Amino acid sequence: MNYDYTDDQKAAFGKFEKFCAERIAPNADGLDKGSQSERERLLRENVAALGEFGYFEMQIPAPDGGGAPLTEIVVYTELLGQACQSTASSALATILCAKGIGRFAADDAKQRLLPGLRQGKLIGAFAVTEPGCGSDVAAIETRATLEGQSWNLRGVKTMVTNGPLADVALVLAKTGDEQFGMFLVESGVPGLKAGPTLDMLGCRGALMCELRLDGCEAVLLGEPDSGMSQRDELLLPALALRAATAVGLCRAGFEAAVTYSRERKAFGKPIHRFQEVGFKLSDMKMLIDAGGLITRNAAWLIDSNAPDATTVAGCAKVFCSEAASKVGSWAVQVHGGYGCLTTSVVERLYRDAKPGEISGGTNELHRMEIAAQCLRPFK
Repeated sequence: MNYDYTDDQKAAFGKFEKFCAERIAPNADGLDKGSQSERERLLRENVAALGEFGYFEMQIPAPDGGGAPLTEIVVYTELLGQACQSTASSALATILCAKGIGRFAADDAKQRLLPGLRQGKLIGAFAVTEPGCGSDVAAIETRATLEGQSWNLRGVKTMVTNGPLADVALVLAKTGDEQFGMFLVESGVPGLKAGPTLDMLGCRGALMCELRLDGCEAVLLGEPDSGMSQRDELLLPALALRAATAVGLCRAGFEAAVTYSRERKAFGKPIHRFQEVGFKLSDMKMLIDAGGLITRNAAWLIDSNAPDATTVAGCAKVFCSEAASKVGSWAVQVHGGYGCLTTSVVERLYRDAKPGEISGGTNELHRMEIAAQCLRPFK
């Protein structure tokens, strides 16, 4: 596969990079350190700006078609992750929700909700994790019961990205002893309550909370036993997008470290001339290039419906999220004491990196799945 892009594609990437620098990145610090009301305002502002640019439309095609291949989308997502990790995380939650609606919902729900989600006027959430289970999805306790003609949900979801301000959410719930369904829940429905915003280590602007479901009415998407397969279908491309977001953070940390190492002097010379600093910069560069390649490869395999797409996408998510944590740490180290100040950009990047190793399935879980795939031919 040739991962080079056409001149038109490169021009479009450059336009989006400029857009992110001017419209998204200036809000990153406020999303991290602002008050609750300020973070909500800035997040809505960034989501709306992404909608205006067309970031959501390329991933949520209209009924008559459109959209872009994942090999292009990962480049846009990498640039978004470089500008603001919180916004990239929030956008992914909306995309997961919207793609689920577009793929599995009835026509009336599509016509009513998808235009607003594509335009960034509506915000979506994807609720799977519960207080008692994360990676062990089969252990969820939220229950869906059919009462007359309506499905009603009872349970608690937690760590729901966009939860405090979501207009619509997809919720995975039990429909039987070993059956799971995917349900569409809209804000304002009786029995749905968002808990207080959770105070997170990183990606603080991608607001998270608990969603309490106390008999709230929901719409079943597909069949009562198709929830797990629907979840897996939606999360596969999301692995590549998470990897791309992490590569973007690597680029942000690398650029900050390079700039500072050229300006900061010690013992009469710029610190980048010291071997230990130079080695950190070279290691950052290697991780960025390797991460970018494995992410593009995963995207191409997913676009091609290749049999090993899931394995490579898991590899990309694990490799790139751990690379982001390394680069974030090294960027702080290059900055020395100034890197530990809460006013430092690299301090925020360092904190923003860690959630990437946990969200979307912990890296330990993905390693187990990768190992199982590697050993399958020998059984």
